[in-house]
Amino acid sequence: MKWNSPFYGIEGQGWFVTFHVLTPYVKVNVFKGAELDPLPPGATPKSGEARWTDLYEGEFDEARLANWMKQAAGLAGWKPLAPELAGLLAKGYCLCRSLAYPSFA
Repeated sequence: MKWNSPFYGIEGQGWFVTFHVLTPYVKVNVFKGAELDPLPPGATPKSGEARWTDLYEGEFDEARLANWMKQAAGLAGWKPLAPELAGLLAKGYCLCRSLAYPSFA
């Protein structure tokens, strides 16, 4: 985890969701969220397939979130890196501007 944003994925399939933890809420971003039913509400013209929702304590639909996670886990994930760089991430490295360094998170 880096910068309060854990990524979740399935080995060989890529990342499918990230959570960004902020003080008042948690932002849930599904990389292929445009394929979910119902669609998560967050989107911009530049977001492509990604969709997100903001979860406030006591104000979110737990069943809907679970449904989205089950759907998202069944989709082909986001694979942003060459396989050799993805291998570094699997070993606990962080990537920053194409430089790899050990993660201390």
